[in-house]
Amino acid sequence: MKKKILLLSTFFLIISFGFSQEHFYPANAQWPISDPDVGGTGIEPVTEGYINASAITFNGLEYTNYGGPEKSLKIRIEGNAWPANQTTRIEDAYLEVAVSPNKNSNFYIDSLSFSACILSINAMKVEVYYSTDPSFSNATMAEFSTGNSNNYLNRDVLTRFNILLNSEKINDGDTLYVRFYPWVEDPTIRTGKYICLRDIGIFGHVESIATLSTVEWFINGNAEPAISGNLLSGTTVISDSLNLLTTTKAIKSDTGEESMVCALINKVSDRWIAETAPNNDLFIEVSAGPKTGGTLYADSLVFFAGGDNTSDLKLSLLYSINSDFSDNTTLISNISLPENRVTKIVVSLDIVLNTGQNIYLRFMPYSSSAISLNKNLAIASVQLYGRLKGITYDPPTVTTTDYSYLSTTHVLTGGNVTLDGGSIVTQKGVVWNTTGNPTIEDNKTIDGSGSGTFVSHVTGLAPATTYFLRAYAINDAGISYGNEINFTTLNEILPPSVTTENITDILVSTANGLGKVTAWGGDTVKIRGFCWNKTGNPMINDSHVESGQGLGSFNTTLYPLEANTTYYVRAFAINSAGEG
Repeated sequence: MKKKILLLSTFFLIISFGFSQEHFYPANAQWPISDPDVGGTGIEPVTEGYINASAITFNGLEYTNYGGPEKSLKIRIEGNAWPANQTTRIEDAYLEVAVSPNKNSNFYIDSLSFSACILSINAMKVEVYYSTDPSFSNATMAEFSTGNSNNYLNRDVLTRFNILLNSEKINDGDTLYVRFYPWVEDPTIRTGKYICLRDIGIFGHVESIATLSTVEWFINGNAEPAISGNLLSGTTVISDSLNLLTTTKAIKSDTGEESMVCALINKVSDRWIAETAPNNDLFIEVSAGPKTGGTLYADSLVFFAGGDNTSDLKLSLLYSINSDFSDNTTLISNISLPENRVTKIVVSLDIVLNTGQNIYLRFMPYSSSAISLNKNLAIASVQLYGRLKGITYDPPTVTTTDYSYLSTTHVLTGGNVTLDGGSIVTQKGVVWNTTGNPTIEDNKTIDGSGSGTFVSHVTGLAPATTYFLRAYAINDAGISYGNEINFTTLNEILPPSVTTENITDILVSTANGLGKVTAWGGDTVKIRGFCWNKTGNPMINDSHVESGQGLGSFNTTLYPLEANTTYYVRAFAINSAGEG
């Protein structure tokens, strides 16, 4: 009976991590706590190394704005009423950060740091605790001294605190939670009192630990390899002279069970010619290797193979660490395959693959005699075993910042490297072109290194032209790109756009004007403000007052005004093209 089989070669790569104590890698999580409206990270973390971190959470506390010293975050108790006669921490009023090692590693915490101060009061303090228990039933205080009486925080001036934690160990699968408990010590209920925070950081080093990793290829023309662990797999290659049919179950020669899912491979011509050695044009190739940072020690190979409707097929197995298969080595030479069964074949290996290297395995069937139609190779469950050492890296994760300050020949944009993939980001910036999907081979900026946000000044553009742009980041594992945005440059510089928002606080001789520059017109807004008169349609040559420069909202006092007089007021803005 003819068996039609599409090759389903199941390839398991099982690797045991095993390394000594010298495999340590620096890592840190930082919460800059900077204003997202001006390109900051908000309450989101920035990580470097093989760890994860989450955004700051608030319980019983609330934050208002980034109006504290050095643009720190102003935080108060929920409802804005600190309780009276408080001498210890308020159990349900805290902010929390969390960090954990990536899978298959431990994280040793060396230090914790933060910057803090208080506003509008002298008697406020904060205590810091940490625990791997999310309920905090078993927490440890991270002690520090402010140098003030009762350990009160300094008022109005941020102070940096660094707390040594003596390599506190966070095991694989655990999370370290750090809580900040602020409170006011006063005999009366106090409102409008704030603690201000910036630059929380958790610093340490990661140790890799033993794990199991697998990769499985489904060579059916559609499915992607299934990978578990820090491994990379190449696509399965079937030479042009071979043909894939359909899948079926094969009989194992050792048990007689028809349970092994395998595949038939036939020649494209459907006929095998008699040969005495493998033909370089007939092969099935699979490949695998460690992610960046890892070293793979391959020690054995197991697979099942047989002949379908023939006992004349033979098989050789070769490997190379070169993608062009040069300098290859024979592992199995000219073994005979059983008819209508598959047999288990075991090969011992001693192959070391460093970062950037792959092992390429080629299964090369041939016939010892001429074979007619419907004679096929059956192959299944190719398994490579070994162990892996080292912390592996992934390419970074980066997002693209939307554009602003669009002009005829330049624009402002940038990005945010939210994850470094476990390896330090050595270069970041934006790339652009006029066709889409820009890469670093196109135009680019270089805007520093490391994780976090960055600003890109894109210049040298052509007027009235549509561009496609995205952020990029590079580490040892490769290049990543952010989401793509597009924009069309202005054809010419125009006067700015400005709106009169409101006139408030009208008194005998003064009033308060609120305005907003909504578009700069392609050039810097050098003057903005309000003009007014008694007849209507006020201009800059009427009474006026200036209020700063640039885009955004502004307000100022209109003075002098006359009592019991009706005035016509509007906002104005001026750039090189004129008044708006």
